[in-house]
Amino acid sequence: MTVVRLLCVVAIVSVSFALTGCASIIHGGSQAVDIRSTPSQAEVKVYDEKNRLVVVGETPCSLELSRNTGYFSSASYTVLIRKEGYEEHRASLASRVSKWYIYGNILGGAVVGWVIVDPWAGGMWYLEPEQVTATLRKKEGVASASAVRPPGKRRGGS
Repeated sequence: MTVVRLLCVVAIVSVSFALTGCASIIHGGSQAVDIRSTPSQAEVKVYDEKNRLVVVGETPCSLELSRNTGYFSSASYTVLIRKEGYEEHRASLASRVSKWYIYGNILGGAVVGWVIVDPWAGGMWYLEPEQVTATLRKKEGVASASAVRPPGKRRGGS
């Protein structure tokens, strides 16, 4: 019977250590955010909470963003989508506490994951929304290419 008990204790301890930092193991410290626009090929700029430019892209794209800014400190971002002749679109990304951080560490009894690993690595957070979709509106008074006449040409003839 002692061997069985010993094996049970070893199994429980092993599982507890395997779940240490559960959220960090499951989804890591960064997250891909999909950004799409209509029309496509719009410029994307992502700024952090201190208004620093973090990354630049072009729609459609998937950008990898950090979930945290430090120990127990969540990240937040502003996404700017621009295209010439269209109004600018802004979206906010905010961090929320991950369910993996809460339930994974509670069920696994992983105090180290709860207090050290997940808060430090960023796994305790997730960014939402996970996808930004923008329908860009044309700016008022901007003529389309088909409506523009070549210089020197008048309406109704030469």
